[in-house]
This record gives sequence, C-alpha cells and structure tokens, in this order.
Amino acid sequence: MSFFDINNTLVTVFGYPLSYVEFIGTLFGFISVWFAAKQNILTWSTGLINVVCFFAIFFQVHLYSDMFLQVYFFLTSIYGWVNWKNQKQGNKPISTLSVNKRAILYSLILILTFLFGFLIKNVHILLPQIFTHPAAFPFIDTFIAILSIVGTILLAKRIIDNWALWILADIVCVFVYAKKDILLPAFPIPKEFKIHADDNLNQWEYLKHLTHEGSKKRYSDLTPEIQERLEFELFTIKTMGFAGYFLIVSDFIRAGREMNVFVGPGRGSAAGSVVAFCIGITNIDPIKYNLL
Repeated sequence: MSFFDINNTLVTVFGYPLSYVEFIGTLFGFISVWFAAKQNILTWSTGLINVVCFFAIFFQVHLYSDMFLQVYFFLTSIYGWVNWKNQKQGNKPISTLSVNKRAILYSLILILTFLFGFLIKNVHILLPQIFTHPAAFPFIDTFIAILSIVGTILLAKRIIDNWALWILADIVCVFVYAKKDILLPAFPIPKEFKIHADDNLNQWEYLKHLTHEGSKKRYSDLTPEIQERLEFELFTIKTMGFAGYFLIVSDFIRAGREMNVFVGPGRGSAAGSVVAFCIGITNIDPIKYNLL
C-alpha cells in the first residue's frame, strides 16, 4: 500500500484511523511554523513536505480547491525560500483595512468563490481522465481556498485583518474535514470550566484561564497594549468558536517538547498570536517583535 494512500493507517486515535501521510503532513506543518517563528530557513523545506502530503490527501477526498491551493502554497514556498534574505517587510508597520476596503475585499472573495467554485464543480467533466469523481463541497472548498490566498496576501502586507480570514477559513475547514472524515479529537477540559451548555464556550473559558495564567509568566508588566491585544484575540477566538483548536495545538506542542520533538504552533498567523505565546505554543513574543 502506498505511503500517500489515506487508507494506509499508521495508528488509530480516538477511533479515527490516522494515515501515514496525514501524520507526516501535519507533523511537518507544525515543524515548518516552528522554524518560521525562529526565523530559520528550514521553514520552507519542511513546509514543502507538508504541502506535498496534503496535496495527496485532498486529491483522494475530492477536495479539489484545497488540492489546487497546495500548488499555490508550493509556489509561494519556493519563492520565499529563494528570497529568504529579503527582510524589508520586517520593518513595515502593522495596519488595518478601512471599512470601505473591507467591504470591497469581502465582496471580491464572494465573487471569486462563485466563479472558481463553478469551475471546480465541473472539473470532473472538463478533465475526466484526471478527476474521476465530482468535487466534494465545491463552493465551500473554493471559499476556503480563496480565504487562504487572500489571508496570505494580507499577512505578507502586515494587515491585521488576515487574522479573521484565517480563523474563518479554519472553522470552515473543520466542518468540511469532519464531513470527509479528516478529524481532530475533542479536547477534554477540567470540570470547573464546564459552566455553559455549549462545549465551545466551555473550551473558551479554559483557554482564557490558561491565557491569563500564562500571561503572568510571560510578561512582568502587563501593559495596556498587551491586555488590549489579548482581549482582541480572545474575543475573536470566542466569536469564531475556535478555542478547541488552540487547546489541541497547545497540547501537541507541550507533549512534543517533553519528548524532545521539534514541533511548532500551526499555520497561518498563529505564530504571531499573543494567546499562542501565553499558552506555550510559541516562544517568540509577538509584541516585542511586532508580529501579526
């Protein structure tokens, strides 16, 4: 059975058969962002392994937009690797979009989703020799791809609005991947934090607790700037219902470090998150280094 076959199971986790390609792809995704946080050139080579693995995964589960998105990530990784010594963006101040520009951007995202979603919906008709099955969730999958591309562009331009796009893309990913049996386990929390009927809110309460406890260890002086950034990120995570993601990644990172495995914080803008810094996902202070 091929390494890239998602039916080639490495281990069963909480009843989910985790394949070799999923494990290696996820592991190298963590490693890549860890190297990115350390500003190490190996972030590009390890990122390429992650991209190749997920290209194979998405092809097999018929998420063709996500598959094509990996081609985009592959090319940008090559570009980043070649241009690694160009550090001009590091001194560019963080900015935000105006209300009008934000409305134009969101409208453009929806238009592109419709156009490319229609193309992906019919890709098995246009190229039947390559794509033998219809695309799964063509418009939702395309929406994820467009959000990821736009989020990457905004991140490169140091525009803080990329945060909302990445979290929205990740939330939609959870739904799509769950439907295609690409799952993450639910994160267990202590009983004292189970104060709501909604498990997402309970996980957020626990994340907030860990964040505030961690902030006391990370910062000797919790300035208004730090507190405002923490509240903004926690509010965004709560609104998007994505606390479980941070808790799971944090648990992976902690276990990895205990086993002396080089692991990292995840993907997208997570490496620039103060919440991620406070709960131990990354050891790079986003406030000190002006990261998003």
